[in-house]
Amino acid sequence: MASQKQKMNLPLKLAIIATGQSQRDLAVRTGIGEVRLSAIVNGWKAATDAEEKILAKATGRRRRDLFPQRARGPKRPAPRRASKVSAVAARTA
Repeated sequence: MASQKQKMNLPLKLAIIATGQSQRDLAVRTGIGEVRLSAIVNGWKAATDAEEKILAKATGRRRRDLFPQRARGPKRPAPRRASKVSAVAARTA
């Protein structure tokens, strides 16, 4: 079984250093566990949307600058729901 090599999240690491904090300080400040934050920085785990927002705010950076590898296209519209009228018509047919 081959292991997939992940790349360090360099933008996040540099942003942490630029703030003058350690990863431990940032973990305490954001409420993200130290082990989890280390895994995100080292590319072993992907950050959730909530974690990305928290880390961006804590480092004073834009989310897309910290996590450029995550492709974010335009949001898809919500699926359309059938109206009650068409649902009733379908049952009577």
